[in-house]
Amino acid sequence: MKKLPLLAVLTVAAFGCGGDGPPNVRYGQEECAHCRMIVNDDRFAAAVVTTAGDAHKFDEICCVTDYLAANPAAVKGVWVRGYKSGQWHEARLAFYAHGPKLQTPMGSGLAAVATREEADALAAEWGGKALRFDELADFLKKQAESAIDE
Repeated sequence: MKKLPLLAVLTVAAFGCGGDGPPNVRYGQEECAHCRMIVNDDRFAAAVVTTAGDAHKFDEICCVTDYLAANPAAVKGVWVRGYKSGQWHEARLAFYAHGPKLQTPMGSGLAAVATREEADALAAEWGGKALRFDELADFLKKQAESAIDE
């Protein structure tokens, strides 16, 4: 019987059972893979894992959209933390509530939630709107352009 190299065993252990979920984030210790700010607030955290197994952590969803646009690597999964629940959600299945007065790490005013109802309620409370993942890049681009025009 051949012995597997230690690296192969560790790789299987790391990405076998449970390896399809988001990576662990060490809040207050790790930098955002895009903006390099320290990831502190779990209400806005996000993560990307590539098919190569590289884990990238972010301080909020706007950094994920910018990162994915600049790094079109094959992605295995994208996750966001629920604003109220603190649970991880698949980013493409989550809903997003925008509120111009919501303080977020990078100022996007976006928070992820699990359901459309939650997103609609928060957006109404915050004077914003509810969005889906595939709308975020265009929304953030327009938001940046309007800030420049002001």
